[in-house]
Amino acid sequence: MTKLDNDLNVFLEETFRDTHNVVIHGAHGYTSYGYTWLYDTKVSNREVTKAMSIVRLDAKPNVYEATVFNVGEHVTDNEYLLDFEELKEWVLAHKDFLNS
Repeated sequence: MTKLDNDLNVFLEETFRDTHNVVIHGAHGYTSYGYTWLYDTKVSNREVTKAMSIVRLDAKPNVYEATVFNVGEHVTDNEYLLDFEELKEWVLAHKDFLNS
């Protein structure tokens, strides 16, 4: 886990822990080539009908793939984020989606 992963975890916990579900997985999805995901976090509303996903892929170790979605629906609108400020801005810009 990188410093950016840790900073993001703290930010997500502080922002959502009292009102949403925050699940921080870390590395998983191991294949013979290495881990598919090096970092994986999901934030959902209490009813688990809407969610936010932030993943750092093994193929792009300095890039986060982020999306919001209705649980059970196919996800197609991923955004790629490069630094902590960009991640924070994206999370705050999509926070209302979880409550809509």
